[in-house]
Amino acid sequence: MIQVLANTKSKAAEVNAKLIAADETKKNIAEKREQFRPAATRGSVLYFSIVEISLVNVMYQTSLQQFLELFMRSMDDVTLFLRGGAALDINSVKRKPFSWMSNDVWLNIVQLSQSNHFYSNLIADMTANESLWKRWYEDNEPEQMAIPNYEQRLLDQADIGPFLRLLLVRCLRVDRSILACKGFIRATKQMGTAYVESITDTIEMVFEDMSPAIPVIFLLSRGDDPTDSIESLCRKKKLPAPAVISLGEGQEPVALKAINASTTEYTQKNG
Repeated sequence: MIQVLANTKSKAAEVNAKLIAADETKKNIAEKREQFRPAATRGSVLYFSIVEISLVNVMYQTSLQQFLELFMRSMDDVTLFLRGGAALDINSVKRKPFSWMSNDVWLNIVQLSQSNHFYSNLIADMTANESLWKRWYEDNEPEQMAIPNYEQRLLDQADIGPFLRLLLVRCLRVDRSILACKGFIRATKQMGTAYVESITDTIEMVFEDMSPAIPVIFLLSRGDDPTDSIESLCRKKKLPAPAVISLGEGQEPVALKAINASTTEYTQKNG
C-alpha cells in the first residue's frame, strides 16, 4: 500500500512537471507565433491587393516608379507644348536648312526632335521631303491636312496620336494652335464640344443665380444694352420696375438712394 502511494506520488510529480513544461512550451509557441503575425498580415494584404487590383483603374496597375516616369514624360510634352523652343538660342543649334521657315519655328522643330522620341527623325524627314513639308507649312489650314511622313503613324496610335499631331501644329504653325486645340478637345471623348462651344447666358439664367448680397454687373458693348431685357424680366416675375440711372456727375446720391431703398424693402419683406 505504501509502495502504491509512493508510485502515485511520483507519477503525480512527473505529470505536474510535464504540465509545467507543456505550459512553458505553449507560451514559447504563442510568443513565436506573435513574432510571425506581422509577416502573415503583410502577406494577406499583399495577396488580396493583387487579387483585387483588377478592380482598380488601369492607370494605377503599374509600379510607382514606372508611373512617375510616365508622368514626368507627359509633363515634358506639356512643357514642350507650352514653350516650344523658346529656351534655345538660334546661334547654338544646328544651322537652319530651310529659307522658307522662320527662326522661331526652326527652334521649335529642334526642341521637338530632341524632346519627343516620336519626332526624333523629324529634321531628316523634313529635309528628305522638303517640298511636301513646305506645302503643309504654308497651307491656310495645315491642321486639316495630312502630315507628311507621319500621317499613318499618327492614325495608328489612337491614344496619343491626336496630341502628337497637336504638338506638331503648335511647333510649326503656332498661329493655328488655338483652332487645333479646339479640334483636339472636341474630338476627345473625355471632354467633347461642351468644353469649346461658347455659352450665352440668358437673363433668366442670370436671375436664377442672383443673390441679394452680391451685385450683378453687365458689361455693355455697342448695340447691346441689357436694360430692356431686365425690365422685361421684372414684368414677367411681377417685380418692381428697376431704377434706371445713367451714372455721371451728380448721380451718385440718386444711385445710393435707390440701393438703400431696395435694401430696406428686401429687409422688410424677408426679415
